[in-house]
Amino acid sequence: MALVKYNGKNVYYCNFTSRLMPGINEIPEGELKALLLHPLFQHRVEEGIIVIIPESSDKEADGKKSVKEMMKLIPQIYDHAYLTRIIDEDGRDKVVDAAKKQLHKISHQAEEEENEHFGSNTKSNDN
Repeated sequence: MALVKYNGKNVYYCNFTSRLMPGINEIPEGELKALLLHPLFQHRVEEGIIVIIPESSDKEADGKKSVKEMMKLIPQIYDHAYLTRIIDEDGRDKVVDAAKKQLHKISHQAEEEENEHFGSNTKSNDN
């Protein structure tokens, strides 16, 4: 799997095969190679809207990205499926905890913003 950072503000559907959400996304290598042949995708890469994250040499013995690298990436991941996969498959407590916190943050952000804006003690107009 390749990691791609999408710097756009919307969800970008690529050639009906991949969906890029703002932040870090995971794309199968074969799909990325095919997408790189598409002129619109190439243009977004050239403009820095899409950034292909190079494979790091800082890896664990089992081939996983280092904890340090994962701690940098996780706050930029907004894909529920990708975060859930990290939680289910990574096995390193620090990485799993960070992924859980990010998943909670993106899952409950709108609710928390609403509560912050309106306050939890709002009164009904039914009185």
